[in-house]
Amino acid sequence: MRRYDNGSDATVFSVLLMDRHGHISGKQFALDFKTMRATGLTSLSVRHLRATPRTLQAVELIRLVGKHRAGSIHQAFTLGRVFPCTQDLLGFVSQIV
Repeated sequence: MRRYDNGSDATVFSVLLMDRHGHISGKQFALDFKTMRATGLTSLSVRHLRATPRTLQAVELIRLVGKHRAGSIHQAFTLGRVFPCTQDLLGFVSQIV
């Protein structure tokens, strides 16, 4: 995610999502940024939070599964691949051994 301007924010946010939703495969969740800030779940600004889902979708860490409906329903997401660098890591380890 280093090639993205908000890569650091997206990394922190992905860890938060894995902590909250990673233990249930296929679980859908909404991202209500104002509530997340108000409850102290994150210290990232709403502006930064709004940019993170696009980055996480680009690297396939989350997938959009439900559309936003104005005034009532937030977009719904599910976690994508859990370990995006597994292949790179395995290749690196096999070269060392």
